[in-house]
Amino acid sequence: MNANLAYQPTLYGQLCELPEGVTGEILNSQLHTQISGSGRHAVAITGLLANIGSAFDFARNGPGGWRTFRLPDPPRIGNGTVP
Repeated sequence: MNANLAYQPTLYGQLCELPEGVTGEILNSQLHTQISGSGRHAVAITGLLANIGSAFDFARNGPGGWRTFRLPDPPRIGNGTVP
């Protein structure tokens, strides 16, 4: 069988087939993936923002003018990310 004729899923198909624990998004016609954060990551970012958030966001003993926030993981249905 010619390798060029082999089945190649679409980008969206590849996105839907990502394994559990991996998130992805399609940007500029390319699939970008990364490992999902764990519960330990959530605890770490919460503590970090609690300790430095006011200094960077509101200039309380710090530079101010920054916006720090935690981005949620995209919602998932089965193996696919909600479009």
